[in-house]
Amino acid sequence: MDAIATITGHAAEPELRYTQGGAAVCSFSVAVRRAFKRNDEWEEVVTWWRVNVWNEYGEHVAQSVHKGTRVTCTGYPEIEEWEGKDGSKGKTLVLRADEVAVNLKWATAETTKVEREDRSGNRTTSTGAGGRAARAPQPAYTSDEEPFADLGERFDGYKDGHLWL
Repeated sequence: MDAIATITGHAAEPELRYTQGGAAVCSFSVAVRRAFKRNDEWEEVVTWWRVNVWNEYGEHVAQSVHKGTRVTCTGYPEIEEWEGKDGSKGKTLVLRADEVAVNLKWATAETTKVEREDRSGNRTTSTGAGGRAARAPQPAYTSDEEPFADLGERFDGYKDGHLWL
């Protein structure tokens, strides 16, 4: 069974490298912060995920994501085995990302259209909206409202921009 994971956090500086076969792979770490209350005290746990993005998409990510960029990544968790210089062996949980998005809650982004070659060999420029600029859907709530406030007693509110349950 395949599992899909979505993570959101702050990225470390990406590293772009190429395999011997010429495939690009962009690798970076994402710090995923989780905070919770224990005995009326806030505790914080940070989990570092390693993210790999392959081929042309990896090249785009390497140009767009930098240290400190808040990103949301979706993909398939994989176990990557490695051997250290001293001969020690280990395993790392890696997210093979199908999607990487810059989180626009506290930042803005500027996009550049990428020219691609379709299956027939024709060069095309895609906007993703049938030749016109795509418009983001309007939120169902205003900035003064708290989404998910109907969670009742389970809802602890927001702290540092995060929903706490």
